[in-house]
Amino acid sequence: MWFRRVSKSLRRRGAVLSADRALSMVAERWFDFRYGTDTVTEATFKALTIDSPNEALGVDYSPTRIRPFRRVMSRLVLPSDSAFVDFGSGKGRVLLMAAAYGFKRITGVEFARELCHIARQNVERYRGKTGIETDIRIVEADAVDYEIQDDDNCFFMNNPFEAAVMKKVVRNIAASLAKRARRILIVYNNPHWCHAIIVEQGFLPVLTLDADDYTVYSNMKDA
Repeated sequence: MWFRRVSKSLRRRGAVLSADRALSMVAERWFDFRYGTDTVTEATFKALTIDSPNEALGVDYSPTRIRPFRRVMSRLVLPSDSAFVDFGSGKGRVLLMAAAYGFKRITGVEFARELCHIARQNVERYRGKTGIETDIRIVEADAVDYEIQDDDNCFFMNNPFEAAVMKKVVRNIAASLAKRARRILIVYNNPHWCHAIIVEQGFLPVLTLDADDYTVYSNMKDA
């Protein structure tokens, strides 16, 4: 079984990308083992409690890969007072990884009640293992209803919802600039689905990592 999966990966991705994929899988399982967290297992919305008219427009939870996330974040130039928001934060893996990049506040927005509960447990376990003091918050809410704070400036999305929701979320981000002008970054994994929607709101690509399937958008030049 494992031989067939490896052979298929080699045919589809080539040796380098297949090796990176394998290392990512190891890193993701090691992450949970090291910190006592539960982030690697996927979850379907059918088994979750969701109070939102946009439930059918969401995408089932699948954890963000660790190595590509770290690669894209290491390329960004972030002000020291940056605040990070993950839309569709699931079990909170991205929130924990983001704590390594000096954000003053990290917010996860998730509309599935059970995933919020798991994420809060993961944050506490991670704190216990690492001693981090970063302000990490879990907000149980639909992404379209999240009230963007005047200092939120780095937004992350791992393809969490379909185009209709994305349009409203990006409009909210753009509207927040009227309250406080600032440089905003939108870090989007799997950007092919909603690229045009983001660009229409005035956010242009400033960094693309094709191999990792990431695009970073901003209202200002330079990542």
